[in-house]
Amino acid sequence: MIYDTITHLPLYLPHDLWRNLEPFISRLRSDVPEGKTWIQEPDIFAQVSSYKTRLPHEGRFEAHKRYVDIQILLSGSEMIDVSPLGEFVPETNDNEQNDIRFYRKIDVPAVRLTMLPGSFALFFPQDAHCPQLTPLKEALDVKKAVIKIDTRLFVPALRNER
Repeated sequence: MIYDTITHLPLYLPHDLWRNLEPFISRLRSDVPEGKTWIQEPDIFAQVSSYKTRLPHEGRFEAHKRYVDIQILLSGSEMIDVSPLGEFVPETNDNEQNDIRFYRKIDVPAVRLTMLPGSFALFFPQDAHCPQLTPLKEALDVKKAVIKIDTRLFVPALRNER
């Protein structure tokens, strides 16, 4: 897991990968249209969506095998809990088409990230994460871009885990 401001994202990515992502990321604003955008088909795409945050006890931990997630907040504020995947018990079977598996909450310490516009979180396959949590006592409106990068393009160590 990596958490930082979007201006530092190039420091964490291989040069070729950043070169492919930079034109899309440079256009990200709160008024960007929702929907799926292919950045480098079939290996990199982005999904922009709007939603309401939820209370922490309503959240679900998830993880992805095929894709590394880069979550970039465009408007609003949310919290994301993150913990190593190894301690979690699967709640659902793998959904290979959507590359997602949900996990039952157990008493595992988690790091809580506060996402604001201009921040990003990068999640690897070993990072269980519980997004869309409200930082307040009521739901907030949020808009976020999630960039999905096939692990084959990211780092050699991840290629061997698939």
